[in-house]
Amino acid sequence: MKLTKLTVLAISSFIIMTGCSQTEKKFTYEKTDKKIDHVHGAGFLENDLYVATHEGIIKHDGQNWYTTTGNNHDYMGFTMTKDAFYSSGHPAEGSNLKDPLGLI
Repeated sequence: MKLTKLTVLAISSFIIMTGCSQTEKKFTYEKTDKKIDHVHGAGFLENDLYVATHEGIIKHDGQNWYTTTGNNHDYMGFTMTKDAFYSSGHPAEGSNLKDPLGLI
């Protein structure tokens, strides 16, 4: 069987995404007055704006800003999809995750 470059790339990407991904993260949010001083990425999911920062994900619902109550990692290379986001970056201080995070 002859593999094309595109097939090899697709298979490699799938292996990297599944092999490097860490456990699925569920986020909870609380209202905040926190200022965003450095943006690593942004995207919309339904009607909410999500912003990746050095200190986690910040969400805006059209009226208020919310910060995550956990998983406040330094999210970089941030890309939104209709169901979730993909990112890399560095774990939050005190986290037991490896640095760098790899694809999450």
